[in-house]
Amino acid sequence: MAISTLPTGWSLLATRSREDLHQALLTSTCERAFRDVPVDWWDEPAGVWRPTSIVRVLGGVWDAGRDVEVLIPDADGTSVRQVNIAGVRLSRLLTAGVSRYWIARYLRLLVLRLIEQAVMTGADLEPLPRVATRLRHRESLGRDVWATAYLAGARDGVVYAPELAPTTEESVWESAHAGEVAASIRAAVRMLADDLLRLDHSLEEAGATAEERAAHPLLAQIASMLLRSPVAAARVSPAESGSHPA
Repeated sequence: MAISTLPTGWSLLATRSREDLHQALLTSTCERAFRDVPVDWWDEPAGVWRPTSIVRVLGGVWDAGRDVEVLIPDADGTSVRQVNIAGVRLSRLLTAGVSRYWIARYLRLLVLRLIEQAVMTGADLEPLPRVATRLRHRESLGRDVWATAYLAGARDGVVYAPELAPTTEESVWESAHAGEVAASIRAAVRMLADDLLRLDHSLEEAGATAEERAAHPLLAQIASMLLRSPVAAARVSPAESGSHPA
């Protein structure tokens, strides 16, 4: 399976000063603003950086001892660990395999949010559980790659060439039908758009330029899904796509 090296923008973002991220985390007013952002955590006793992802920001704004919850692998899959913001940096250990895991995890959680919303509104769940099962399998395979990288860690100064796992056509768009499923698709588009704006704003707060933000693995994946959505496709007419009668 082919992999793609991320654009220069992400390389710049990944090597940005840690203080920019710390300042953004220190002043964040929303505990979930940086959810899903890949970071590395400095394990002081082991003397290594461990690739992980932010779950939420803890504590009050301008709290000098402010912490974040990050993911760690365990026997049941994942759990969270509370670490100080001074011990995290934007990830410099994003191999294609690790990126693939974060993307699969994000997509599965997106589908679970859609299922929860469908249950609350009494909408038809089919075929969302099937999509969640497939994504769960993909996430499980990716977890092994991430867990291996996490447990091995990387000494200070080690930087992996950032890579983005290849995108696939399979997504929540596979069931673009009428009725309640169409409602789920519209809900998915809204969730993706909200997450895109949230992540983009958070990284901008961390000092990232527009080019750097566009090269972020999750932002790139979400933008790609939005562009491939049935909602976007329906807005492209033959005339708009450049197909004109002779």
